[in-house]
Amino acid sequence: MKAHIVKRQGSKGPHYAVVVELGRDAEGRRLQKWHQAGTTKKQADAKLDSLLRQLGDHTYAPPSDLTVEDYLDDYLAALRMRFGQSGRNGLSPATWQGYRRIVDFHLKPELGSLKLTELRAHHVEKYETRMLEDGWAHWGSMGKGERKRGLSPTTVLQHHRVLHKALGDAVHKGIIIANPCDAVRAPGAADRHLRVLDAEEAVGLIQKAQGTSLHMPVVIALATGARCGEIAALRWREVDTDGGVIRILRAAAEVDGERVETAPKSAAGVRSITIDAATVAALKAHRDAGKVRSLKRDDYVCTDADGAAWWSNGISIAFRAFAKRSGEKGLRFHDLRHSHATILAAAGVHPRVVQERLGHADVAFTLRRYTGYWPNMQADAADKIGALLGAAIAPAAVN
Repeated sequence: MKAHIVKRQGSKGPHYAVVVELGRDAEGRRLQKWHQAGTTKKQADAKLDSLLRQLGDHTYAPPSDLTVEDYLDDYLAALRMRFGQSGRNGLSPATWQGYRRIVDFHLKPELGSLKLTELRAHHVEKYETRMLEDGWAHWGSMGKGERKRGLSPTTVLQHHRVLHKALGDAVHKGIIIANPCDAVRAPGAADRHLRVLDAEEAVGLIQKAQGTSLHMPVVIALATGARCGEIAALRWREVDTDGGVIRILRAAAEVDGERVETAPKSAAGVRSITIDAATVAALKAHRDAGKVRSLKRDDYVCTDADGAAWWSNGISIAFRAFAKRSGEKGLRFHDLRHSHATILAAAGVHPRVVQERLGHADVAFTLRRYTGYWPNMQADAADKIGALLGAAIAPAAVN
């Protein structure tokens, strides 16, 4: 790119501008950006030198009227095109919906009016401090009432990560020179103690759910560790009661008020989960009860009280009320997935098996997530190595 000085004569005397040549568009038309450079040749030369340095070290970003709000809207629209893609480029509807809530109810009200090229680290720092002090205020627009309390450090860290990723994309596209979030110390994630049920508590919860539309979702969650959206999308054609296997092929989510189904969160999320005989029997009984309404292979395994397909957030909301009535206030449906993992861990099931059942991308994540729930198996390992090698290791008896 090149730049040059242009002198103009105005009613109040001469004024200067520096024009940066940006090449040509697809139709061959010249692309230029004009920068005001003062009223003297000396000022114009200084502006030209500054812009030439930026062009030379590739830090030049053309001035733009694009606001943070407009950019974030464009960013979310681009992300939505990645639904259903596999690998690192993939994005689940549930993840996208979470990004949108953060953008619409927090980032845009606080930072949206700023020009993107004028956003600085101190703006981000001020925003995150406000969220920690009074972040719930924005939820008043959702009809939940305005609560004067801050968001948790973990939640604000999620905001930081969403904004950081969005601005990183802007840097990559050359819209801004640097990412303001790079200069901001993000809040540390608070250690969150998992709310899980042990085997006895899980049995009690299943018994309490009997006779309700939540019975089968609760059974499947505790017996397989499947995610809420995966259970909502499960159809009878993916249940093999003869082989004792459930296949997880898709997940349900809500996007812009519509129920959608896409591939699970990652490639590892597409999986087959072996189920026990009791779960097979429960599924058969549930299927037989459904034959009254001409059940088909494409029908959903779990339906609400009206026989309609569950929305994933519908299961979560209904379960929250059910848990409160059952004396488990604060227990989330997702905690049943954690309970499946920790019950298996306490029983000494190998972490790799737990990882495969949960659909985690790697076993290291499973071990980090549920560290402390596997029993100390060192003594058992020592006994086994002793039984196999002990005769050779032990010193010979001295006569």
